[in-house]
Amino acid sequence: MLHVVRQALPAFLSEHCFDCVIKGNGLLIYTDASVWASQIRFYRPDLLDAVRSYPYAIINHIHIRISVPDLPKHSRLRNPKTPSGKTIGNIEAAARTSSDPELSDSLLRLADALKRRF
Repeated sequence: MLHVVRQALPAFLSEHCFDCVIKGNGLLIYTDASVWASQIRFYRPDLLDAVRSYPYAIINHIHIRISVPDLPKHSRLRNPKTPSGKTIGNIEAAARTSSDPELSDSLLRLADALKRRF
């Protein structure tokens, strides 16, 4: 069915359709961004004509959905960078030399939190 949908769309739009699902008497077409979904909506009549010619499918309406394909797991989770002892020492030194007491307190709390965490 995805092949039929892609053939009914112009090339610049068909590459953004990555899935379709028949649900009841409707067809859900999934695209990767709202800009493409809104343009695909203009082609609904052409899409209905194309999918109605598909055997064994009774399609009366089409819905366009936006769904970003899954990202690889390694790009979703990042390992935090561990600050070095020198970096933590520099934060403490900046806290001691700061003339602003509020900034100094904040930097000392940051340095303490980093020491406990790493």
